[in-house]
Amino acid sequence: MRLWQTILVYLFLCIGVCWAMRKQGVAVRGVLKCGAVPSNYSKVRIVDIDYGPDPDDTLDEKRTDERGRFEVSGTTHEMTPIDPVMYIWHECRDEQTNKNVYVSLTNAEHTVLVERIDGLHVRFCSVAAAESR
Repeated sequence: MRLWQTILVYLFLCIGVCWAMRKQGVAVRGVLKCGAVPSNYSKVRIVDIDYGPDPDDTLDEKRTDERGRFEVSGTTHEMTPIDPVMYIWHECRDEQTNKNVYVSLTNAEHTVLVERIDGLHVRFCSVAAAESR
């Protein structure tokens, strides 16, 4: 009799932990320009930054097209809210040195966001964060 009670307790604990893991995601669409020139074939990656023993999750990684346009999206299952960031590797201003740009997407409810970082003109057409159970 004691064995069945132990099994039921473990079963309910496992179901509770699985239910607590919410599916969350982020999608970013935008254009990268080096001044007025498209920053073509630059690498764009969105990552969920995790703290503690859980390693960071790469949600998506792509390269911009010939016009500098990109669209990245991804989801992950987490118990706490995700902390999405976007990394951009570009060769703006200096083609011998590949530069890394870090953009935080924590408050990701923007429709149009324009940033100028190290000579790179970043225009986000849309940034959306979603959460579901």
